Amino acid sequence: MNGVHDMGGMDGFGKVAPDPHEVPFHADWQARSFALNRVMG
Repeated sequence: MNGVHDMGGMDGFGKVAPDPHEVPFHADWQARSFALNRVMG
């Protein structure tokens, strides 16, 4: 295996450049779920 921690991905491709016009969350529930996940650790 050639991935980071052998999880199926490959390392060494550099940073991922996000699209500046893409919205971070497509639905309200996604933002709430993200916030809860961050708060609860």
